Amino acid sequence: MTKEEIFKEAFDGYHPSQYDGLHDVQKDRALHAMEVYAQPKYHWIKVEDELPPRHTLVNIADEHGVTVGSYQVDDWYTVEEKTTDSVTHWMPLPKPPNDTNHD
Repeated sequence: MTKEEIFKEAFDGYHPSQYDGLHDVQKDRALHAMEVYAQPKYHWIKVEDELPPRHTLVNIADEHGVTVGSYQVDDWYTVEEKTTDSVTHWMPLPKPPNDTNHD
């Protein structure tokens, strides 16, 4: 879906320049659509292609499955502080939810 399609869906056919004329529910939907569109696409990255920044928590995949861990000084550590040398892929953690709705 393109950015323009997201705007059209979020604005119920309105053009973004008509934003001030929208109801609050429509504005919330539009802002949510813009946030979703702006988020980076998360995908698995092969460790042979790229390593994450050191000491940064990421999703990691190894022979045991998927968990959260970090790459530190040439070793991988899970959040349980176990070392693992069989990590094949990693992915950034998603942003935490933005709980700004107080309805």
